[in-house]
Amino acid sequence: MAISRIDGTMLVADLQRQGVDLAFESNLLYLDVSNSRIGIGTNVPDGTLTVVGGSSRINDILFTSNTIASNTTNQDVLITPNGVGTVKIAKAAITDLEANAVPFADATASRNILSDTNLTYSTGSGLNVQNVVTIGDLEHNTNTIKVLTPGNGITLDDIGFVRVPLGTTAQRPVTGLNGMVRFNTSTSFLEFFDGTVWTSASSQFSLIVSDAFTGTGAKTIFTLTNSADTDTVFVNVNGVMQLPTTAYTVSGVTLTFTEAPANGVPIEVRSITSNFNALKQMADDDADTLIEVEQSADEDIIRFTTAGTERVKIDVNGIEVDNGYPIITNGTGTSVGTSPVVIDSFAHATYRSAKYVVQVSNGADHQVSEVVAVHDGTTAFQTEFAVVETNLSLGSVSVAINGANLELSFTGVAVGNTVKVMASYVTV
Repeated sequence: MAISRIDGTMLVADLQRQGVDLAFESNLLYLDVSNSRIGIGTNVPDGTLTVVGGSSRINDILFTSNTIASNTTNQDVLITPNGVGTVKIAKAAITDLEANAVPFADATASRNILSDTNLTYSTGSGLNVQNVVTIGDLEHNTNTIKVLTPGNGITLDDIGFVRVPLGTTAQRPVTGLNGMVRFNTSTSFLEFFDGTVWTSASSQFSLIVSDAFTGTGAKTIFTLTNSADTDTVFVNVNGVMQLPTTAYTVSGVTLTFTEAPANGVPIEVRSITSNFNALKQMADDDADTLIEVEQSADEDIIRFTTAGTERVKIDVNGIEVDNGYPIITNGTGTSVGTSPVVIDSFAHATYRSAKYVVQVSNGADHQVSEVVAVHDGTTAFQTEFAVVETNLSLGSVSVAINGANLELSFTGVAVGNTVKVMASYVTV
């Protein structure tokens, strides 16, 4: 070691030479020559440059413990990549960004830093943005997301779900605003604020059902169309509104008067139901034409009644039609000349066979027949029988597979035919 001039004591405790390493004031500056490392504030550097304790400054960037800041007050800290690269912070989650902090965009396990206040957010990123952030056409400000272009709307493209706020009735916002939506855990209904009150968006709605009777002077019990109770029924006798409980009571479908209405006086009863599930009947004004379900508990029957007579009944066994009640095919029919015209078709992958009644009219001449058709997926087969003609044959039918359909066609002997068809199908 060549030294031309040096004042004071040399190579004592303040400057020690230990093998190939060199220490200044023990750990003020430590040169770990063997590992090519430099330590500041430590004599055991674990990196190329290890700084321990206090703050370190490089130009205007201040490093203190685990904080990077600008040394100059209110000065920005800019991290920028070299060229077209990106700056990534490898962290599974980033939370609690301070106001005016640089926002982040989600990139799976890492977060790309963007400039200004643009932010891309995805589920699981863990970002908590507190300042105003613009994302495309959306603006995030505190607890509000605003669409900058009116009418653009927001689309949530996912097959999962969106969970709205939930809480009890007592936990509703103190001041309601138009359009507020929440799930009420007290009522188990979704509810919204309509500008005046909170309204439940349930499967229930109000429905008024009217029943009309005539007093006999002795009868006190009448049967209502729908089940109700005293609080939801209004009774009018001969134009006079009756007092509930005092003049009448209602339990289920039974209306009971305290005193029998006079003979011949009209009785009008209006029942309010708020549950669609309780609606078992839809009827006309005089209740002789109606659709009803379950006349008794768990009957599982739907009935169709017209003019006071039950015409059709549907239950687990099938469809039952009242004796003598016709099934009518109406319509203008199909115009057919001397070339084949398709008068009906069905998807052969869905149905295996069909039965038709084919009616043909041409002026004063008429013809009707039955046709049965079946197919094997490739070829269609048919037979025509029970042919009835008023004068002469007006034409013939044929069937064929055409693409995905089986087609029934009619070919007329002459032009001017009108063909009507009534069909029934059997599935594959």
